[in-house]
Amino acid sequence: MKEEYIMAENFSYPETLADVDLVLAQTGAAIGDGDFITASNAHLIFLVVRLAYGADADCAVTLIEADDVAGTNPLTISATMPVYINTDVSVTNVWTRTTDAANYTIDTGDGKSQKVCFVLDPAKLTPGKTAVTVNIGNSDVANIISAQAVVCPRYPQRTMLTDLVA
Repeated sequence: MKEEYIMAENFSYPETLADVDLVLAQTGAAIGDGDFITASNAHLIFLVVRLAYGADADCAVTLIEADDVAGTNPLTISATMPVYINTDVSVTNVWTRTTDAANYTIDTGDGKSQKVCFVLDPAKLTPGKTAVTVNIGNSDVANIISAQAVVCPRYPQRTMLTDLVA
């Protein structure tokens, strides 16, 4: 009897998921909002922020929604969602679920490179809001920070609408 693999057998990361850089790796001073992407054809969006430790300066991460990918009428997302963290990426690749939220502060007090992942269901966006990004608060120029969105399509056969155009 043949074993069945529901997802893994025909799954191809580059062909199935959209992987979009919201913030290219840069120093942690005054980053602000990343690039907005549309959530129109998304089932789930994984918003991942990585911090490569260089100095002890915490970094606040907040999710932002807007009317469109131009960032028109941005608002802080108020709905909570699952948040996963890895507080020392040099030791493990295991994610740990923390309190559901729409923001998270990366605590650099332990001197570790870290990452945080928000699992966003686009149905939780405010009506009329179709685009999302992350806002990265000030940290320190010695910390290198980046953010990306991994988009799981609602309808896999359709072209993903995730670039900087709607």
